[in-house]
Parts: sequence; C-alpha cells; structure tokens
Amino acid sequence: MRRNSLRWSVTAGLLVGLAATDGSAQASPQSNPRVLAEWHILGPLSTTTRPTYYRAQLEVDYLTGAGGEANAVINFDAPVQFEGRQFRWIPLRSDDSGTTDLRAVLPDASGPAMFYAAAIIEGSGGAALLRLSSVSSQRVWLNGRQITDILNPIREEATDSVTIPVHFNAGRNLLLLKISQGAKRPARFGAVVLPAQTFGQVALAWLPFLLLIGLWTAITLAAGRIRAGAPDGYAPGRLVSIDALRGFDMFWITGGGAVIMTLAAEAGNFGLLAQLDHQTWNGFHFWDLIFPLFLFIVGASIPFAFASRLDAGVSRRALIAHIVKRSLAIFVVGLFLAGGLKRTAIADLRIAGVLQRIAIGYFSASLLYLHLSIKKIVWLSAAILLGYWAVMALVPVPGVGAGVLLPDQNLANWLDLHYLPGHMYQGT
Repeated sequence: MRRNSLRWSVTAGLLVGLAATDGSAQASPQSNPRVLAEWHILGPLSTTTRPTYYRAQLEVDYLTGAGGEANAVINFDAPVQFEGRQFRWIPLRSDDSGTTDLRAVLPDASGPAMFYAAAIIEGSGGAALLRLSSVSSQRVWLNGRQITDILNPIREEATDSVTIPVHFNAGRNLLLLKISQGAKRPARFGAVVLPAQTFGQVALAWLPFLLLIGLWTAITLAAGRIRAGAPDGYAPGRLVSIDALRGFDMFWITGGGAVIMTLAAEAGNFGLLAQLDHQTWNGFHFWDLIFPLFLFIVGASIPFAFASRLDAGVSRRALIAHIVKRSLAIFVVGLFLAGGLKRTAIADLRIAGVLQRIAIGYFSASLLYLHLSIKKIVWLSAAILLGYWAVMALVPVPGVGAGVLLPDQNLANWLDLHYLPGHMYQGT
C-alpha cells in the first residue's frame, strides 16, 4: 500500500513539475491572448427547399456558388449567390472583449444559419487555442478544414464559450464559423486566440481524473481486503458485469456527466470536454454513445432475467403479461415526461421519446427471445441490419432520391414526418 502511495506521490510531483516548464517545444503563435476584432458576416440564410430545423440547415452549403464552405479562400468583395438570391459579406468589428452583439448590426439576425469569417495573420504559425463565444449550434473551419462541430456549446455547466486546440499556418489563415442562430438565443459571438497549452498543462488537465481513478481503485482494493473471507452478499442470479456497466451508464445520465464536464472545464482538458457534447450530425462523440449503451444493457439483461424466471417455474403466459405491463409503464412514463399532462391530442403527444423507444425495444426484444432460438435471433438480427441499410440506401425518398442520408432528406425522416403520429423533437 505504501509503495502505491509513493508511486502516486512521485507521479503527481512530476506532473506539477512539468506544469512549471515554459513549454517552449509547443509555443503558440502569440504569447498573449489576442482578440479577433475584424470580421465579415453573411446572412441570415435559409432555404425554402429544406425544413427550418437547425440540424437540416447546418447541412446546407450556402457558399457553394463561392467555392464551398470548405474553401480555404473567400473573396469578401464578391457577392454570394444562393437560390436566386444575392448576399453580401458585411464588415463588422467586435468590442475590446472580442464579443459582438449581432442584432446591433442586423436586427433580423435570427435565422437558420449565419456565417462569420475572419482573416488571421500569423508570422511563423504553430499551435494555439481558439476560444469561441457563442450559445448556438456551430460548425467551424480553419483554412478549409473542419475543426469542430458542436450541437450545444453551452453544455451542462452553462458556459458561453468553447476552446479548441488549433494549428495556424504561417501567413494568412481563414477562420469560418457557421452558426444556427435561433430566435430565443442571444445573437452574440466572438473569438480569442490563446497560447497553446504546454505539455505540463496538458498533463495537469488529466491529473484530476487520474487521481479519481486511483482513489476509486484504492477504495475497491481496500474493500476487497476487508471483505476477504466474508460471504458474498451479492444477490444470486445477477451478473455483476451488467450491473457495473448499467451503473457506469447511469452515472452519466443522472448527473455524473455534468460533474465531469465541470472538472474538465476547470482543469482545461479541452480534448475530454469536446467528447462531452453531441455532434450535429455526422460522426459521433462519447456523449452520443450513452443512450445506445443503455439500449445494449437492456437487451443484454433479457436472457438472464427471463432465464431465472423460467427456471423458477413462471409460465410463458405470465412472463408475456409481465413484458406487456413493464413496456406500457415505461411508455406511459415517457409520455408524461414529454409533457403528457399538457399534451392531450394525439398530434401533440411525443411518441418517439427516449423512454418510449426503450419501451418499444424492450417489448420487441423480449418477445423475440421467448419465441425464437438463439440461431434464429442471430439470423434475424443480421437480416434487420442489412435490410435497414438496403432500405435507407436504395429506396428513393420522394422529391430527393435514393441514398441521401442528410438529417432532413433520408427515408426514416420522411416516414416519420408522414406516418409517425405525434409531436417530434424538432417540432415537426
């Protein structure tokens, strides 16, 4: 035990020592924070051919006529043509803090999409941090390369900024922001270039989490030694690994995620913090895996739960009745959590809520387990996966075509809009 404590003390001492270094190996382009004051703005933009749902609008490349959003060069003097309309870049200067109230320049700034562009001149280039101030969904490019894609920048700890590690080229750099500016959100934005983190600062940013892992490991080992030889108090028939995984997932769902976000923000762990938010559409972060992990746990628990009941003499009829009751209970609770007391008409009910989907998945998987063999379940699962891919990729969407997987133009979205009763999350 003393050896382990000594190791942790030495490790912590080394990390603190590294934090005191000047970090010259990763020096940033500028040693002091630098406000980006000169901007050009474009918008607000929208398209009549796509829904106003912000995820859909973020996927529209409004700059196609000017080389595209991923273009590393923008001519601010040239107008931008889109759907027969002409837009011009408007020069704008932020205040000394780097924050600009857009409605002071454009009273009608609320819209599905706004573009903010700034030219950043660097002498030799190098690593830096880019702090962006906005409370809206945003996608950001630096020299034509997408560097962030964040659905909800304010996160759980209600910060109004996002910090991103970046690398500037020597000379002129183009920063392009695309923000979904909702009517209920302040039309503010801004950017500050900060010095890059040193190796020691990066190490210190991970130190709180390493200490938490070490503390938890020490407590677990100590508890194991104290209980050595004692009878196992764990309920028979339960699988410890599934319960542990369920606890891990519930930790994030019930507020643990907010704690980790706060720790990451305070420690300056920007790499971890970026994973604690949803992406707008393509790809995924760690935060996007929490709900699928819970569904996996629900499915993995079914064989163990039902096997013990069947071994105890519970009839299949009674088990089916139990499945129906539990599924209905979860579904109804989901309706109430989605405003069921306020929404009385079928058209206003949230049929596709989180708990409702869990209820449907649990009901279907449970019945399949009771009536099919393992071999048939494997074949059926493969058929469902391949069938879903074939339908999404090959069946044409009316007015769109086949193989389009954008958030507002795929077949699943079209079916939801036309045949799924009730109120959807995006308000359609």
